[in-house]
Amino acid sequence: MFLFLQDALCKISTVACVDTLEGDSEGHVRFKTPEEAQAVVNDRSAVAKEHGWTLDLLSGDHEQRYWQKILVDR
Repeated sequence: MFLFLQDALCKISTVACVDTLEGDSEGHVRFKTPEEAQAVVNDRSAVAKEHGWTLDLLSGDHEQRYWQKILVDR
């Protein structure tokens, strides 16, 4: 699943990291720059149509909690 997700999104922007566990229905994908993440979100209707995925850009408290999770996981 990781490689499929990464390969599909790399067609739009360079994926830096896929953070999800096998079998999870949700996960996080990090891109090299905020602009690359925004490009994927801007093209989310095409991604949803092709793969059925829902994409959201993390911001505010959600983004803070994600980065705190990263620090704890290290």
